[in-house]
Amino acid sequence: MDGYGEDGKSSDELIARIRELEARLGALRAAPDTSSLVEELRVHQIELEAQNRELIEARRALEDARDRYSDLYDFAPVGYMTLDEHGVILEINLTGARLLGQDRAQVIGMPLSGWVPNGAVAQLFHHLRRVLSEPGRVFDHLPLHTSLVRESPIRHVRLESIAFTQYGSGRLCRTALVDLSDRKREEDRLNLIAQVFERSTDAIMITDSLNRIVSVNRAFTTVTGYSADEVLGRNPKLLASGRHDRDFYREMWSAIERNGSWSGEISNRRKNGEIYNEWLTIHAVRNESGGIENCIAIYAEITDQRAAASRIQFLAHYDPLTLLPNRALLQDRMHQGLAHAAREGTRAAVLFLDLDRFKTINDSLGHLVGDHLLQEVAQRLKASVREDDTVARRGGDEFIVMLPHVDSAEQAAHVAGKIIEAMEQTIPVNGYVLNVSFSIGISVFPDDAMDPDTLIRNADIAMYRSKASGRNQFQFFTADMNAHALERLALENDLHRAVERGEFRLMFQPQFEGSGSIIGAEALLRWQHPQRGLVTPAEFIPVAEETGLIVPIGTWVLERACQQVRAWRDAGLKKITVSVNISALQFSQKNLLELIRRLLAVSNIEPGTLELELTESVLMHDHVATSGLMSELKEMGVRMAIDDFGTGYSSLSYLRSFPISKLKIDQSFVRDLSDGGDAGAITGAIIGLAKNLNMRVIAEGVETAQQASFLQAQCCDEFQGHFFSQPVSPEKFAELLRAE
Repeated sequence: MDGYGEDGKSSDELIARIRELEARLGALRAAPDTSSLVEELRVHQIELEAQNRELIEARRALEDARDRYSDLYDFAPVGYMTLDEHGVILEINLTGARLLGQDRAQVIGMPLSGWVPNGAVAQLFHHLRRVLSEPGRVFDHLPLHTSLVRESPIRHVRLESIAFTQYGSGRLCRTALVDLSDRKREEDRLNLIAQVFERSTDAIMITDSLNRIVSVNRAFTTVTGYSADEVLGRNPKLLASGRHDRDFYREMWSAIERNGSWSGEISNRRKNGEIYNEWLTIHAVRNESGGIENCIAIYAEITDQRAAASRIQFLAHYDPLTLLPNRALLQDRMHQGLAHAAREGTRAAVLFLDLDRFKTINDSLGHLVGDHLLQEVAQRLKASVREDDTVARRGGDEFIVMLPHVDSAEQAAHVAGKIIEAMEQTIPVNGYVLNVSFSIGISVFPDDAMDPDTLIRNADIAMYRSKASGRNQFQFFTADMNAHALERLALENDLHRAVERGEFRLMFQPQFEGSGSIIGAEALLRWQHPQRGLVTPAEFIPVAEETGLIVPIGTWVLERACQQVRAWRDAGLKKITVSVNISALQFSQKNLLELIRRLLAVSNIEPGTLELELTESVLMHDHVATSGLMSELKEMGVRMAIDDFGTGYSSLSYLRSFPISKLKIDQSFVRDLSDGGDAGAITGAIIGLAKNLNMRVIAEGVETAQQASFLQAQCCDEFQGHFFSQPVSPEKFAELLRAE
């Protein structure tokens, strides 16, 4: 601010002039000539008043100039502030305070570091040290929070600082803050665009107005084999395959001129001469006058895409393992076949096939063997039907055969017989020789149903009847089968609520040693349904295993068995072993070990009083994990027995590698002892095997004195069956123990 009035005199000169006049006025007052004194006073008064007016006007001009400077300072587009050597804000304009997100009064006296992210505080103080130690202006970039809240957004500013000395305050720093946030966002946007360009998996090429290549991305180099240096400045026709004529390119450029873009399939040639197909999209970039300044060409190679599309199309309609039609294609063919049969007034048939005991093979020998078996089965099925018949895989071990033209139901039965016959031959898979069979259900159009879904459902119902009747056979659908299927569904629904309703009961069948003394009991589950009455295990256990309900039901059995052992011990009865059947699904649960440990602790019984009965298929599934779990159970003191021994797939080497204490001879062998067949030899061999492996052996299903005598003669250790005792209630079992 210059501080001058309108006539160019400074305010200091005006003040000096007034003081001079005042002095002369005093001299005049002391003079003897009063008239001259009065005149001179009047003159000087006029002059003094004029000078005073000039002084007032000069002060007003000074204030106006100061206001203009203050407005320019406060409302400048740049933030200004004065900092001391510690970075404390001594002065700041409104723009600077706004950048910091505070009122000016709140900012004064605060350290600028309060707005600086933790990682940049050292950078701020380094900047201040440079300003105070170096001559001239110092520039830097710094991130700042938009408020004192640490989670507030970040803005990027440029610092322009210079040092100066102020009387009484020492060396200070005058700093300008330039907000670079918009520029930073624009730089980030451009960088992102550049990254998208360079990292795109599609080849991108940019040409100028003369159709010269000015830029290509990395994917262009990968696809074409040309480096950027090899193509920059050249015409894109170097990629031409020669498969397109001039009319093709003329129409392409006409579309670009007319619409600003063109898309289509094109054949190009790589640097190595290989011709490939790609989808090309060209966009024109026009200048202000409307002329084409650049063209952006995006190439998407479709050679692999075509192969992938074919693969997707295949997977949408075929099973990838067996290469048979899947459900979707089967539905389409069934709709067509049934529509044709309806027009012609002929019959069609659906065969629902389920591979018998496939789960046992899959679990015991592994999924790889199971997959190879399914592939071989698929080939045999295809060889058993006509070319216009459809063999489809429904999922898992289920197959469906659609016969669109049959003269009678007997013709469908003939096909089912051919399939059963084809499966009679053994199947070699990965060193194993397997024997498998099908349970088959048949439904006929239009006799059993008119639509595909109902035909499949009815054939499924018939298949279950076939499986229940002994497997390896076929059954035609009948109305009573449908009623049976509905009954099974109702049974499943009731089973879901049986545990919470307290409908299950445990019975205990005594186990005797040769002397006739009771040494243990098998816990047997019974279901007392409020409407159905007593539901046998043969009815509900398969349903429980299929639905997964066997796990919570099995947990309930374990818990009640342990509680009952505790109750018998508290009653002063002798120590016995209680065996509990464990399903394969329950044994595979990760928490089984912890569950048994907890139940033993809660019931406070010795681990040796609990015996787990496992089937041979459990041992064959995941040998390492199964062996590890059984070893931990043995360390706890829990005993393990193999149930239904002789009916599964286990080998002697597997049997020796598991901590098994007992073999349980399957009741089918015991039942056939009186027939004089091979059962006696097999039973004797099992007992001898157990003895050689230092295991105890128990025979279940002993029904007659003849069976008991044979088993005792073979040195069988333990016996279980109706000949000795039927399953009894816990109270009755306690009476049997007291009677000994």
